[in-house]
Amino acid sequence: MRLSDAVRLNDEAGRFAGIALAMVRVDYFRQFYSYYTLHERDVLALILVDTSVLYIRPFPDTAINRSLSSSPLFTTVLKTSASGSATWRSALDGVERVYGYARLEQYPLIVTAGYDRDAIRTAWFSANAADVVLNLVLLVMITGMGMFVLRQVKANVRNQLELSDGQADQADRLKQQADRVLYKAKSNDRNRIHDMS
Repeated sequence: MRLSDAVRLNDEAGRFAGIALAMVRVDYFRQFYSYYTLHERDVLALILVDTSVLYIRPFPDTAINRSLSSSPLFTTVLKTSASGSATWRSALDGVERVYGYARLEQYPLIVTAGYDRDAIRTAWFSANAADVVLNLVLLVMITGMGMFVLRQVKANVRNQLELSDGQADQADRLKQQADRVLYKAKSNDRNRIHDMS
């Protein structure tokens, strides 16, 4: 299969000077894009600005020249930015992918690369599962140590209060004993004074 494009050529006066015809075999794109590693549901595409598919991997050749005018790429995304990334559901197979896209300045082409959103999440979780588990274990340990320290602080405060109350009671008992001793001493002094008289 070959893709072709023709352009009218004009001379300096604007009169017809001929036609420039360019033909590219689809196998060229197939070979070029085969260097990129794709997972099962990932896509690489070359799309004309008129919304027709020039080449899309891994779809069959029947997808070539198919219109993607209903794709969010053309309905919303390209209206806000000529390049960037976004997430949308594919108009060809309905798979939700994270896409990177760019409209080329020199040619009427758009290049897109779409990565299966579920595969990205699974890969991220697989790569970070050990870190997540480690963070959860550390969180439980820190929480446990915090609870232990809090319990120790409460016990120390309770002991301080008991000690303060005990010291106050002891001070009261000592004062009462001192008062009794003082009272006895005064009574003995009075009795001695009374006996001397």
